[in-house]
Amino acid sequence: MLNDILELTETDQMYGSYLSEGGEGKLEYGVLDRPKPGKGQVLIRVEAAPLNPSDLYCMEGKYGQMMNFEYPFTPGWEGSGN
Repeated sequence: MLNDILELTETDQMYGSYLSEGGEGKLEYGVLDRPKPGKGQVLIRVEAAPLNPSDLYCMEGKYGQMMNFEYPFTPGWEGSGN
């Protein structure tokens, strides 16, 4: 897996956890397009991210309609990285 991660470091893709749709049990892990920061934004590499109650509600589909997520959606209101 480390070799796979190293191969993606110079591309426009990344590995991550995401929801392909709202609902319990829908969390997946795979290759995603790397986000492109807009004006006034920065892109950080998250190396660790906890799951907090807001993330769990997203995974249960409780926030989807209220917050109008676009899927695939990457939960993670907190993170640590560089």
